[in-house]
Amino acid sequence: MRSGRVQYVSADLREKSQVVKAFQGAEVVFHMAAPDSSINNHHLQYSVNVQGTKNVIDACVIAGVKRLIYTSSPSVVFDDVHGILNGCESKAYPSKHNDSYSATKAEGEALIMNANGRNGLLTRCIRPSSIFGPDDRLLVPSLVAAARAGKSKIHWKNQFDLHGMESKRTIKAITLKYFGYSGGEREQS
Repeated sequence: MRSGRVQYVSADLREKSQVVKAFQGAEVVFHMAAPDSSINNHHLQYSVNVQGTKNVIDACVIAGVKRLIYTSSPSVVFDDVHGILNGCESKAYPSKHNDSYSATKAEGEALIMNANGRNGLLTRCIRPSSIFGPDDRLLVPSLVAAARAGKSKIHWKNQFDLHGMESKRTIKAITLKYFGYSGGEREQS
């Protein structure tokens, strides 16, 4: 981050003009925005995860962004019946999602995959189980509160990977893995 090659920007994804302005000069965009998955408000989830994602794609094309990485969720392929063991990208979406967050994240993911190659834009989707890092105010506090209240639903025999994400390393690892690219002038997240 200190190199100046990565810049965090803030924009309302639901306002395309803000997104276009934010992406000017960017080579790589990490679309990591989403409402809290525990808020089951379909209008909010749709406006950010679907309409906001359409705006991100359009803004990338308008601004000449070369690469777009979308942070999706394993919930896009979870049917609330069968667990996901050794899941991969070829796992089909369920016929019905169990909440608005999962349904709208799946729709956003499909938009990103269908945008691959549009006007030279290369796209990729990742499905981390959870994201947290320094100054996390959502995941870790909620896990601690649940544990303290005796409401933890952790089943130690059915684990999933849960790793903190330190921005600089995460950005470098993702861009190298999916694009063989270590960055250029300026990247946006």
